[in-house]
Formats: sequence, structure tokens, C-alpha cells
Amino acid sequence: MAPQRKKTTNQGISNAEGSNLHEVPIGQSPPIEPTPAQLAEKEKRVQAERAIEAKKAAAAGKKAAAAATTTEAETLNNLFQLEDDQLEQNTHHELNLQLRALKMKKAHLANQLATKKRAAEQA
Repeated sequence: MAPQRKKTTNQGISNAEGSNLHEVPIGQSPPIEPTPAQLAEKEKRVQAERAIEAKKAAAAGKKAAAAATTTEAETLNNLFQLEDDQLEQNTHHELNLQLRALKMKKAHLANQLATKKRAAEQA
């Protein structure tokens, strides 16, 4: 059987230290208010960042519009291709029907000719 481990607590912290560390004052200096020049510079940076974000958004919008246009064009192309394929299949089917009708007519005429030949031979 493995030896049991003892539960350890952080014994290095006394009750006074561990009670509330957030209340311990740290050497803080009073906040320094920015000068008007610093405020203007910060405002310029914020405006530049906004302009960059706007340009990125516009570029992304253009890409999305181009992709949508491409997708729409591809969809239309596919629809036209399907229509063309359907028309081609219909034409092929009609030609096959006409060919079959002509073959049947040929066979019928061949039978008629054979019948006439036999009648002529017997007469």
C-alpha cells in the first residue's frame, strides 16, 4: 500500500498576512493628469486606429461583395449549364425516338417488299 500524503497548507503566510492582501497599501503615486498635447496626441492615435479599422472593414466588405458576386455568377453559370444539358438531353432523346421510328418504318417497308415479291413469284 502506498504511503498516504499529508495535506499541506501554506504555512509561510501568517493569519495577519493572509487575511486580506488587497488592503495592503502599495507605494502608489497620485495619478498624473495628461496635458492637452498628450490628449490631442491620444485622440489622433484613436482616430488613426478607427480609420485603419474602417479601411479594413471596407476591404473586407469589398471582398465579401466580390465573393458574393462570384458565387452568384457561378450559380447562374451552373443554372445555364444545367439548362443547356437538359436541352441537349431532350434533343438526344428526340433524335433517338426519330431513329427508332425510322428503323420500324424500314422494317415495315422491307416486310411489304418481301410480301410483294412472294406474291409476284406465286402469280
